[in-house]
Amino acid sequence: MSSFRFKEFDIRQSNSAMKVGTDAMILGSICTFPKSPKNILDIGTGTGVLSLMLAQRFEPTTITAVEIDQSASDDALFNFSKSPFSSKLNLVNKDIRLLKPGELFDAIISNPPFFENSSKSESDQRNLARHTDNLAYQELLQIVASNLTSDGLFWVIVPYESFHSLCDFGKENAMYVSHSIIIYGKPNKPIRVVIAFSKTAAQSTTSELTIRDDFGKYTEAYIELTRQFHAVDLSDQNKKKEH
Repeated sequence: MSSFRFKEFDIRQSNSAMKVGTDAMILGSICTFPKSPKNILDIGTGTGVLSLMLAQRFEPTTITAVEIDQSASDDALFNFSKSPFSSKLNLVNKDIRLLKPGELFDAIISNPPFFENSSKSESDQRNLARHTDNLAYQELLQIVASNLTSDGLFWVIVPYESFHSLCDFGKENAMYVSHSIIIYGKPNKPIRVVIAFSKTAAQSTTSELTIRDDFGKYTEAYIELTRQFHAVDLSDQNKKKEH
């Protein structure tokens, strides 16, 4: 799939190793903030999909989208330039560890590589996009802690089984779970968790989201969550499954 159409923008993804998927759709749709963020950092932007989703939702002043891979950066730059939010988007093609922003961000978001100690593909580009070797969770939390304002939020999506280790890494960097949403692929099958980290230790909230029912149809909760972005009506796709 070389492109993905959203309601207000398109994503070219012919050069990027990682295509638009459910993880990004959920993270970009579900994140919330006490007040609309003005200065956003997107770590590992890939095709730029999360930056574009947040630009549509929150109308920030600036979004800094960082991507280490040149091919993915090419797609992101193209997607930014063709979007109605181009003036707000700043693509930085470098390692996030080398970023010197000069100011803190009141919102940080990331859909990071998450495969650990697993088999690799023959593509270095795909390995970079999918595996934590280049940027481990512990280092990610360190980077976030040094770039987030005192009242900002960091939103991230990771495999369900990584939840507790990520929470531990957060505490090591004085980052605390503010919200967590368990994502079920189907009922009783947790696959991901979306986490919001804050620099303030307080009572956290938890919730759940199920993507599909036992028959493989999208749930109403998922349809409503992503309705502002999907160019197609997922309810129509459900109806096709009934026939």
